[in-house]
Amino acid sequence: MSSSAKINIAVRILLHEKKRLSLSILAVSFAVLVIFMEQGFYNGLNDSQVKLYDVLNADLVIMNSMQRHMHKYDMLRRSSLYQALGVEGVTEAVPVYKFLVQMKNSRTGDLSEVFGLAFPPESNPLTVPIGENQREALKKLGVILFDSDSRKNLGKVLSGQEIEINGLSYTVGGFMKLGPTFSFDGNILMSEGTWLRDKDPRYAEQVSFGLLRTRPGTDIQALKEKIRRAVNEDVTLLTPYELRRREIIYTTKTAPLGSIFGVGMIIGFIIGTIICYQILYNEITDHIPQFATLKAMGFTDKYLRNLVLQQTILLSLIGFLPGLLLTQVLYYFLFKFTGIAMIFTVPRVVIVLIMTFSMCVVSGFIAVKKIIKADPADLF
Repeated sequence: MSSSAKINIAVRILLHEKKRLSLSILAVSFAVLVIFMEQGFYNGLNDSQVKLYDVLNADLVIMNSMQRHMHKYDMLRRSSLYQALGVEGVTEAVPVYKFLVQMKNSRTGDLSEVFGLAFPPESNPLTVPIGENQREALKKLGVILFDSDSRKNLGKVLSGQEIEINGLSYTVGGFMKLGPTFSFDGNILMSEGTWLRDKDPRYAEQVSFGLLRTRPGTDIQALKEKIRRAVNEDVTLLTPYELRRREIIYTTKTAPLGSIFGVGMIIGFIIGTIICYQILYNEITDHIPQFATLKAMGFTDKYLRNLVLQQTILLSLIGFLPGLLLTQVLYYFLFKFTGIAMIFTVPRVVIVLIMTFSMCVVSGFIAVKKIIKADPADLF
């Protein structure tokens, strides 16, 4: 019998009871939703933790070698930046300070943790859109740019407003967009002059990390070795992509949430397999006379196995689409309420599709054993 005929029989079996088919689709869609949500939280955790490194305007990032990950705050000597700048091929070296501070909600008085960066205002360290007016505002002492995508618990912030950060008053000179992470509620940018104004003068001798820009066509890997030889300090040199990858590996290995969401995807797959098995087992049990007739007529075990697998494939594809659509809706609302973007990408969707297909096929192989092992005479 042709494949198209087998597909037609599989479709007829699925459509025989439309109420059951609807419940089956909902069950598979639920399993797909569980996998997508766990994947979304897992990727959302990683994406939010490394979003800063996606917008660094640099070819290389230089930092103290003790800074094994960007959640540490080991400092780099500013003189190391000047030494790196003296290496042929390096055109700019931008000092950057990173910090976590407590911002007070002007209405409620509640404190929330925000992440901040300080840098020379003319250096343009990030690729996020920042208008010329905002850049000019940063040159004034005590002025910051506020992340308009920050969580709502920071309160409503207006341009020109005075806000309190770590007990000090700052003026909001404008806005930019970065978004919160699982660790903090928002972001601020300021000039290094503003950041250092209340610090001991010796503090300015060190920076959190530096951004190095190079001439077009420069061999980045070879340049790394030249910089290491030129700098009188043990440093780590990474491209923004390498830094991003390192941070994801660190977050996945050390953050409990990363492990929980990763295990959640596996549990979702197991739940989906069990659901699909129950669906197919009941489908087979209710159509035993039909399968018995086919077997008595001489249809091979291979044919019957393929027929059930056709059902599993159809069920996985039909159930995947509602699960995908519902996930998009939930991702949107989660972003609105938490500020954490759960992003669909083609590889991520394909991974869930493969998992959906696999769980249905595995359950199909298990369920079809009831037919394969049975004697035709016992099936009636």
